[in-house]
Amino acid sequence: MGKSTKYTFVLILLIGLLYGYAGTGYLTWLYRISDVFSIKLIDVFGNIIDYTFQAAGILVATFLLKSYFNKNHIIFYTATVFEVVFMILAILTSGSYATLIFAIGMDFCFGILFASAFSLISGFPHNVHGIVVGIGWAIGSIASFVVSVPSEGRFIKSEYSLILYILLAFVCAILFRYVFSWERYKDVEYNIVGNTNKDNKNTFPIKWVIQSVLLIVLLETTINLGFLFPLSEVVGGSMSFELSRSFYSIGLIVAGLLFVKSRQNGIILCLCALVCPFLSLLFENYAIADSAIWALNYILIGPVMVYATIIFTHHVKYGFFLAGFGLLARRIGQIISYTVGSRLREYPPVLIVVTFVLLVLAFYATYMYEKKNRLSETIWANDYSIKLLDNEPKERNIIENDIENDDEIKNESDMQENKEETDKEIKQNLFCEKYTITTREKEVMLLALEGNSNPVIAQKLFVSENTIKFHMKNILKKTGVQNRAELRIKFEEF
Repeated sequence: MGKSTKYTFVLILLIGLLYGYAGTGYLTWLYRISDVFSIKLIDVFGNIIDYTFQAAGILVATFLLKSYFNKNHIIFYTATVFEVVFMILAILTSGSYATLIFAIGMDFCFGILFASAFSLISGFPHNVHGIVVGIGWAIGSIASFVVSVPSEGRFIKSEYSLILYILLAFVCAILFRYVFSWERYKDVEYNIVGNTNKDNKNTFPIKWVIQSVLLIVLLETTINLGFLFPLSEVVGGSMSFELSRSFYSIGLIVAGLLFVKSRQNGIILCLCALVCPFLSLLFENYAIADSAIWALNYILIGPVMVYATIIFTHHVKYGFFLAGFGLLARRIGQIISYTVGSRLREYPPVLIVVTFVLLVLAFYATYMYEKKNRLSETIWANDYSIKLLDNEPKERNIIENDIENDDEIKNESDMQENKEETDKEIKQNLFCEKYTITTREKEVMLLALEGNSNPVIAQKLFVSENTIKFHMKNILKKTGVQNRAELRIKFEEF
């Protein structure tokens, strides 16, 4: 097992355990207040207040990681300590309002922990991002189910669950340190996107970030608007939280594996998820159909979760600190959907119309986003690196003129190399655009054009040799050539 593979497994376990004890701890304090507050308030606490403070924690972590990524482990440890303290107080306090206040502190800390852990994903090869998120999140869902089994669910409702939560927090801290010690995170050139120089303030892709966040908010709002998950029914025992997590896990695992082979197929699955809430509203009075759609909805939520994450983790050139924005956007969408949906529930025809309109809008927005950003993001990154070279401050205290001249020549050479690299990538993207070559097929094609054999390509992309053969067959068919030699000629003459 290679070193990279070991770190991948550890990161998957970290994401899984972190989500597992976060979700189960959240359910524990929710049970603690279920006998005090009304059903409506419990839904508000679980669907609005909880997500709001998680989002706030993610934002705080984002700003911290932007400037202090090299201290990511300290940020994670500090948030873990405070999160454990808040969890102990939330579960042990007898006052319901005190429990709620401490639970808010838990949610805020969990937001920081998720952002810190997700930032590590950006350091891994793109093809494993979906697996890390999908399988890791699935492990967390399964862990919630396993923890709820002892004593018919009484364990997670008791104070004794704290022992397990504290142990998991300690294990997560160890796993985080292990992954963060990887040499890939050492001396990260974080000034590329974290630069505070006033001359570079307009170079950060604000427009792209806003577009990406709005897309995920739209997807989450559409998916949840017609399919509100009533937490009051969970704590009341009329709906199985564990069963929903099981279906959710299936979708996450499928999505993680699917995004490895083809981002396009993963996106198609996300778009299928948009239809479920609309169908759920149409058939909610038919028990069998409603139950089937309920299960399908939880399976298809998984691909949306994975897609929301990899939109940001795939673009490491914009900064590791942005990785948590996918979860942030999901939380915002969930808050909006619950707020609007709970009000429109009294007017079913209006809710159906609104859901349908959002469904159409989400389809169109996803298509346009993928079409627009497929080429522009790569081009932007290279243009940005050239701008940084232009704005780079001159070295001080240079005594010898020869050294200064050498630096200028080097800068000019670097700029020329970056320009050539930009032209090369534009050509690659235009070639792929013309022959409808997918992102995964592009990776395979470029490695093949470099002269790599199928086994070598498979090893570099962490997939089987049969998968590479499958992609190469599609590439040759799309470009209308018989072999790699003809493909190389066609590409060079393009």
